[in-house]
Amino acid sequence: MTGNPKGADISGEDSSPQLHEVRQRRRIGRGMTLAELLGLPLMVDVSTAARALGLSRSTGYELARRGEFPCRVLRVGSSYRVPTAELLHVLGINLSELSPRFPAA
Repeated sequence: MTGNPKGADISGEDSSPQLHEVRQRRRIGRGMTLAELLGLPLMVDVSTAARALGLSRSTGYELARRGEFPCRVLRVGSSYRVPTAELLHVLGINLSELSPRFPAA
């Protein structure tokens, strides 16, 4: 035991497997955790996108209606949909840095 509460040894390398899980559970801003964001489907409704951005549902829909939502919003029939890839981009999450499964665009 190193006595370091963060579980890092003297070299600074992560020696605690739980630390990775804690980082994924940490909330991005006031919205969703990284694990929740990465689990989203390809398109989400404005309410979900607003929550990810730390906005209220009503603010999200008002911004979408005015064309001022922080990322592209698609009108599908009478509903609004937000592409998850664009939502992640606005949040500063680069999928190609997280996993080789997501090639750079």
